Amino acid sequence: TISGATKESGSFTVKTEGDEISYTVTIKQVEGKLKRIAYVTDTTNEDFSKDKIFQMLKKQKNIYIRAIDANNAKANIDVFDMVLINEITPSTAPIIANLEGINKPILNMKVHAYKTANGAWSWATAGFGDNTTATTIYVDEEFRSHPMFDGIELSDGEIKMVSAVDTKALTFMNPESFTDATGDINAIASVKGEEQVCILEIPVGNSVAGTKITEKFIQIGLNSSSYANLTEDALSIICNACYYLMDMKKDTTAETETYSASSNSITVSPNPAHDILNISLETRFNDIVVISLIDMVGKTTYKTSIELHQGENSHTVDLSGIASGIYLLRLEGSNIHATSKIVIKN
Repeated sequence: TISGATKESGSFTVKTEGDEISYTVTIKQVEGKLKRIAYVTDTTNEDFSKDKIFQMLKKQKNIYIRAIDANNAKANIDVFDMVLINEITPSTAPIIANLEGINKPILNMKVHAYKTANGAWSWATAGFGDNTTATTIYVDEEFRSHPMFDGIELSDGEIKMVSAVDTKALTFMNPESFTDATGDINAIASVKGEEQVCILEIPVGNSVAGTKITEKFIQIGLNSSSYANLTEDALSIICNACYYLMDMKKDTTAETETYSASSNSITVSPNPAHDILNISLETRFNDIVVISLIDMVGKTTYKTSIELHQGENSHTVDLSGIASGIYLLRLEGSNIHATSKIVIKN
């Protein structure tokens, strides 16, 4: 029996020993209030069924996300901590006009919301659009330390955002085309080989076309027709951007949660990992354990089973061919159930 209450957030280990076996339980207490994302989209659009972004954010344990109907102009988003305008959303959907200048952090993925049309924001008459062939962005050297790129390999500044193009892939908005923009707009990443800004940030206090930016504002341009082909890096950037917009710290250290009758210790290294991942286990019983690597949308990218013997055991995972990103390492056996968050940088 484990009883009592922790006094603060964090990880706590309780060990109870009996006559024959010992149980090690790691208890993780998190803040009681989840951060909330209003995910503005059109759930009736067929692209929503392929939306890896929504599914990825649903899996974040300290985030609550709700799909908000873009066609409902009266949708209440007061209780949410940020707004994500999904590219599936029509640029003149009833809710779009209500989101202009809203006093909440915004991740805008709908560059056509800037256009001049009834219901849109009228921030620009040109400079926005879709790229029908490119799959890779180039991050300006000045912004490679931005929190949205945490865990991303940026040695050459290039990031592949989609694995294949279905009609369209990257979208863009060139900051110099904004109407009556005040202050500097950060052109963070452009379509590789083009002067087309895919990722930008409008600093708080600036204004565009008379609309003042009162909370953090980031644009990440990805067309919904290729949502099924988003890479792990693209998903990580979007997730990191949400954490940044809501002033949340994203923990990417090895965080292992174990309930085990046989394991005295489990060590995973290195983390972040490159090329290989080493797993060391000390066990008191023989067992067969299934080892899996699961990406941020729940897809298993690696799976194998190993035989454990009493004492020290080790296994090396070959990471070649596995994309960079954040993964869940899972170990499942008769006497061991463990998970650990792993960052892969290939």
